[in-house]
Amino acid sequence: MRLSGRSRHRVGLVAVLALLLAACGGGGGSLGGGESDGAADDDRTDGEAQDQQDQEEDEEERGTLPYDETIEVFVADLQVYWAELMPEVYGEEYEPIPEENLIAFERGDPDVECGGVEISYDELEGNAFYCDTDDLIVWDNDQLFPELYDRYGGFVIGLTLAHEWGHAIQARVGVLEEDIVVEQMADCSAGAWVQHVEAGESDEFDLDQLGTLDAALSGFLQYRDPPGYQPDQPGAHGSAFDRVNAFQEGFEQEEERCAEYPDDPPAVVALGFGSQDDFESGGNLAYEEIFDLLITDLDAYWSDEIDDYDSIDDLEPYDVDDGDELPQCGDEDVDPDQYEETAFYCAEDHFIAWDDEYLEDLYDATGDLGPAVLLANAYSSAVQAALEVEGERREIGLQADCLSGSWVGSVPPIGPRDEAEIFLSPGDLDEVVQALLLEGGAALDDIEPGNEDVIAGVSRGTDEGTDGGGDEGDETDDGDEGDEGNEQREDAASAFERVQTFRTGFFDGVDSCLDLVE
Repeated sequence: MRLSGRSRHRVGLVAVLALLLAACGGGGGSLGGGESDGAADDDRTDGEAQDQQDQEEDEEERGTLPYDETIEVFVADLQVYWAELMPEVYGEEYEPIPEENLIAFERGDPDVECGGVEISYDELEGNAFYCDTDDLIVWDNDQLFPELYDRYGGFVIGLTLAHEWGHAIQARVGVLEEDIVVEQMADCSAGAWVQHVEAGESDEFDLDQLGTLDAALSGFLQYRDPPGYQPDQPGAHGSAFDRVNAFQEGFEQEEERCAEYPDDPPAVVALGFGSQDDFESGGNLAYEEIFDLLITDLDAYWSDEIDDYDSIDDLEPYDVDDGDELPQCGDEDVDPDQYEETAFYCAEDHFIAWDDEYLEDLYDATGDLGPAVLLANAYSSAVQAALEVEGERREIGLQADCLSGSWVGSVPPIGPRDEAEIFLSPGDLDEVVQALLLEGGAALDDIEPGNEDVIAGVSRGTDEGTDGGGDEGDETDDGDEGDEGNEQREDAASAFERVQTFRTGFFDGVDSCLDLVE
């Protein structure tokens, strides 16, 4: 993101962990660019109880299937999946990839031959690829897969293999171009396979053995093109925003949509740096400089879009550790725990406030559009209040994400607003994806009951959208409070769903968001 041409400053976003992995020789494609609940012994220390809780949460995110077994069940499922699907979609029988052609490559192993070219481990390191001339899928079994598994769980291994299997199907049906379309088609095929898994159609494993899709996407999307890399450049796989789109199309429309990609590819959002200075600096303004621009632009956008919207003049960044200075919303008691790691709109007193330290941490982790999207969701809550939107917590939160997407989609050079205060720069949309993945993890983490409403984008000072959740002043015992918190977390939308809905607003505008809550 950078300032409009009416200002001398520029702001842009630098994607984090952007790793471009070039395709290997021989055709095909590469991976790409805390209290005890009483269930255990009562004489455990608080530290031991916390360690167990952390382990349980880690198993939920990463899954429980051992590494080697994870690869075995994914391979078996993908072979069966394509044997059934390929005749239906492509009208051809599926020829399985021979077991000996699935190569877990480790340092010290003999070179792998692909199209007459010898490939050493050093050349493969950190990558996975499909070789169409020899019908091979090869992956780094020394570093890449084990490290992805340890950090993100088993599901990310399945996503990666499903992407490479997508290239194998392309070779079988004659889609042999080497460009971004085939990479997006492989991402689409991976999404279609995940839909099959999510639907419980695999006989090889249970979904709860694999970890979460959010964690898997966080790992998979590390392998995206760096900011400013153009779709027509060699080895392009797409930004995280574009790769999520292709994945989403496969997930929602299944392989039939992926098969259309050679003739009807999805839209790709290509953004270039505005200047050499913009490129060299990464384009980021200092954290404290971005808010005046964002606030002015968000207020102007919603004033134009919604007749009943009332401009917000009261904006209150706060320090959670300074309990005496926390902004009070209506008659609510001020509980510092409910002010941590959030930005919110107070409907009763018509102000927006945010945890300044948290947004700065998010800025450091993602760039300026990371905290911007949280601030935008607070404005979306103000819009929902103006429109008197009511609904389930989940629906309200997703609509807020969609409304924020409509704002970002209106920003030049993608959007039409000539008077916008800001312009999008390379990496901006990837920052949104990363922020929602991070924010989704926070929303599902150990949050005090009641705080989920704020994180999901529901305004405070109103009962709208809470679906009858307990009032903050209700007196419950610790067990009941914990159960309520678990139910609210289970009811929260996943980060993947949030990204999907943000994209809807980005491409289809405000009206598409208003239709989400009836």
